[in-house]
Amino acid sequence: MGEPASPGHRSDTAKPAGGKARGGASEPRYTAWLVIFGRNRMALTGLVLVLLFLTLAIFAPWLAPYDSQAQDLSSTVRPPSLAHPFGTDDVGRDILSRIMLGARTSFLIAVMAVGIGLLAGVSIGLISGYCGGTTDLFVMRIVEVLQTIPTIVLAIAIVSVLQTGIVSVMIAVGVTGIPVYARLTRGTTLGLKEMEYVSAARCLGAKAGRILWRHLLPNALAPIIVQTSLGAGQAILVAAALSFLGLGVQPPTPEWGAMLSRGRTYVTFAPHLVAFPGLAIAALVLGFNLLGDGLRDTIDPRTRRLTEKGI
Repeated sequence: MGEPASPGHRSDTAKPAGGKARGGASEPRYTAWLVIFGRNRMALTGLVLVLLFLTLAIFAPWLAPYDSQAQDLSSTVRPPSLAHPFGTDDVGRDILSRIMLGARTSFLIAVMAVGIGLLAGVSIGLISGYCGGTTDLFVMRIVEVLQTIPTIVLAIAIVSVLQTGIVSVMIAVGVTGIPVYARLTRGTTLGLKEMEYVSAARCLGAKAGRILWRHLLPNALAPIIVQTSLGAGQAILVAAALSFLGLGVQPPTPEWGAMLSRGRTYVTFAPHLVAFPGLAIAALVLGFNLLGDGLRDTIDPRTRRLTEKGI
């Protein structure tokens, strides 16, 4: 506490948490962000889509009209109707109910996978960027090797080593996101560590851990938050792809990728078996991408200026 701060970071980084400085210059900035975000219709559309599916994920057991695992062999592969708005699958299960429960599975995978990639990648990027030298060279070469492997191939390799299931999918998808967060955080840290407030903290005897987590990380959060939104959509796509290949979430747990895989056999005469799960995946991924783009336009000063000019 009490370290000098640079003028550009005086308001909310070098001051103690909860200090008066947080309520001064930072509040107008956050208010301006909210105003700019509110004017971005695409970002608001993404937020609405994400919140809609999040609501379905939370309240699915109460909103679903049928038991998602209840089979009715007398009503197999039925087209959409009043009784079953999205139709039924090959064993008579209600597709709408399974999509609602599948939203819970997709959000669980996205949250855990992004959490794994975020915690590991940000930590690696901070340490690598701050330490520099041999440490940075060694760590980033490993990260670059991981990044050269296609995401789905790396995920398949990890799931093949682990036992198939939702936990393996979370780990596999999370590991594939580590290089992105590591490189992003490292690049931001390389610029921030040369700032005057970091030098002042070193002169006052602040240890490396305090500088990393108290001074560098808060100022690197903006791009990380944007990548988190974009990474959630990527995690849902990779998880759906693994389930489609039979390496992800196993039956009878409702999962959109597994529903696509099961319904492709009947696509010629019952396209609703793949259409509705596919639309659910596309809508949620689109929501996260639009939200991430909106956050980037709001937080990044360069893109924000272009947005305000209508470019």
